Amino acid sequence: MIHRTHLPGRATVAIVLILLTGCATQPTRRPVSSSATRGLDQYIQGYQAYKRGEIELARQSLESAIINNPDLRMPRVLLGEIYRTQNNYTAAARQYEVLARIDPYTLNNHYYLGVCYQFLSRFKEAAVAYLKGLELDPQDFKSNMNLGTVYLALGEVDQAVRYLDKATQINPSSSVAWSNLGVALDARNSLVLAETAYRKALERDPDSQTILQNLANNLSAQRKVGEAKLLWEQVVSKNKTPFTLTRLAEAYTSVGDFDLAKTTLDSVLAQDPRYIPALNALASNFIRQYELSGFTDDNYRVAAVELLRKSLALNGKQTRVAEELQKWSQASSFSP
Repeated sequence: MIHRTHLPGRATVAIVLILLTGCATQPTRRPVSSSATRGLDQYIQGYQAYKRGEIELARQSLESAIINNPDLRMPRVLLGEIYRTQNNYTAAARQYEVLARIDPYTLNNHYYLGVCYQFLSRFKEAAVAYLKGLELDPQDFKSNMNLGTVYLALGEVDQAVRYLDKATQINPSSSVAWSNLGVALDARNSLVLAETAYRKALERDPDSQTILQNLANNLSAQRKVGEAKLLWEQVVSKNKTPFTLTRLAEAYTSVGDFDLAKTTLDSVLAQDPRYIPALNALASNFIRQYELSGFTDDNYRVAAVELLRKSLALNGKQTRVAEELQKWSQASSFSP
């Protein structure tokens, strides 16, 4: 799986964006035109409504303030905050786009624009926004880390490692930064360095299920199957899901504990007979036993083929599973 960084669940990455909320301050400059004056008054009304928790009233007043006085910055700052907390990143981005243009020397304008673009999967634009912020402050932790995750999403792995490594240097106590660096190093196939990063992350957050799973996947990729099995057992003890149970079963298969792997997968499939990862994992379990029998116990091959066919019937777009099915459909070429 693509390992999870700390955003959204695959053999998977989860990227955690650190979003800080700022407090709006009242402006000191007083416009001269009546329209501009109304805009300032509406901003003050919106600000006061926001402080009272009347968010919709605040939004309406702030939008009116901008219409009457487009040059006011603070209504846009507060609107951006409101829209972000409502997960309306398109509306928030519109405010930060203007702020980044009229006030290009405030880092947060570029940072939050990058955040909005990142949530909207506009990764190239997010990278541009973060880079502009870093021109103002190359040591900004949030911008370095989020830029690293953006480059990872874009497939620019070396750049991802560069900025995530910088984030760990700026804030070595951040478990999220170390974990995301591990994900980037895994993507670059620097498995040993990735393991080190994950372990540093765990030192800072020993209970993180995401970091434990990323490290377990890394150890499996390094063929450190015994250590991986112990980690998956630790994960399952606190987070028993079809996904974690299936990964634990795959670890059992890797160390040769086939019966325990089958028992674990049977329990998953008893709850959900259509859970494709468990079907594929059980097929792999039978194929491994077929290989170890010297291709003589054909019952394992037949059982595996049946499971692979069921998996493909549920999702026909599994290239690897289709290749496995074709490979194991006939026994003759494997007979000693």
